[in-house]
Amino acid sequence: MKKLFNIGYIALFAVLALFSACTESEEYTPAQPSAETSAYRFAASSASNVVLALTDSVYQVVVERDDVENELTLPLNVKGDVEILSLPTSVTFAAGEKQALLEIAVSPNMELFKNYYLEISIDESYVNPYNVDDFSVLPITFLKEDYVPCAKGVYTLSALWGGESFDQELEYSSILDVYRLSNVWGPSKVTFRITDPETMEFEMTESVFNTGILYQPGAPIVAYPVEDGNLYDAKTNTFYFLFEFYVPALSGGFGQMYEAYTITEYYE
Repeated sequence: MKKLFNIGYIALFAVLALFSACTESEEYTPAQPSAETSAYRFAASSASNVVLALTDSVYQVVVERDDVENELTLPLNVKGDVEILSLPTSVTFAAGEKQALLEIAVSPNMELFKNYYLEISIDESYVNPYNVDDFSVLPITFLKEDYVPCAKGVYTLSALWGGESFDQELEYSSILDVYRLSNVWGPSKVTFRITDPETMEFEMTESVFNTGILYQPGAPIVAYPVEDGNLYDAKTNTFYFLFEFYVPALSGGFGQMYEAYTITEYYE
């Protein structure tokens, strides 16, 4: 027993000596601080896709801060289509103010129905490097169009979506001569053109509409307008759209189904 006891002590001293040597040769690195929100950021409600009306000449972005005691000018970095969408390279907070407005000037040379892009970022010296989700970079896509609401009505979905009906505005672009129903199946749009105002015959303007809804990850559902499937009922002022709902990624679909839009009131 005494011999085993001595052997145990020798082994213990060897382990302690090894541990001591390791701690002497390696420096201890403390854990990094946990991520916190940067003191300066773009408002969480900031839009990433902006649709401008014909008369819009200015768009405003909200910038926020935590320390509101003093006046502060916050430097910004800007890249993108700055010849069409121009803005200063800094924004100033008044003393006591938590928010400041950053104005983006829209050039009258902006083309309609064309996407423009800006990326605005807060100077890195004012950003917490440990936080990657603090809205210190704001990418925005801008689009100017002339669609205006022209009527209100009720849209009725096909049986694929449960046949639900809901209030829906009808919009019209005089430049394109196209009618639009927005957010029909989600973030989707249905557009059509009236080819004969007397009979209200119409045609769809796209060969396929993305519903914005996934059948499963990586497999979106699309809607193919069926040729010669459009109908109009003058008694009820209802447009009927015949779609074939399909999942291209799976080479399968749900067949052809009608959806409808009934105009209840025209705007003056």
